[in-house]
Amino acid sequence: MRELTYDPRNIEERLRKARARLQSQFGVGVGEWNLDHDQDHLTSTDRRSVTSRKFFLGEAWWVERPAFGDYRPYLATSSHTPGLVTRREDRSGQPVEMAPLLPRGGRGFVPEPTAGLDSGTGFALALRRPIAREEIGAPLATLNGKEKQRLSVEVEASRRAVARDG
Repeated sequence: MRELTYDPRNIEERLRKARARLQSQFGVGVGEWNLDHDQDHLTSTDRRSVTSRKFFLGEAWWVERPAFGDYRPYLATSSHTPGLVTRREDRSGQPVEMAPLLPRGGRGFVPEPTAGLDSGTGFALALRRPIAREEIGAPLATLNGKEKQRLSVEVEASRRAVARDG
């Protein structure tokens, strides 16, 4: 029977690799002994972690309406509107490119029914813009993999159309 030995260098190396992987994936410093906690924190949709995590394509969040240029009085409607993340950021803390809720009857990206989103909720990809993370509230939903691919294709087509017309 082989004797198991405790090698602190092995553990240190594993922690170093785990920290490096998390830093490259999420773009923030990771605590020395709290890798599991940091992993949960950096991947969660908890409002407190918005500034320290990267955002991923296809996440839908409540966003303050003025961030999308909607300055109607708050009594006219809700002070927040759904916004869809249209691009993954390279670094945490950066503004997040999001598309606003689609006006009724407009053309845009309408995801398949997704848990957390009302059926038929759509997003105006042509009106997407960078949104400061302070304007972002609670998470609503995350699109599935097929929907994320479709969103990526439609955003790229929208970018090409703007470049061609602009």
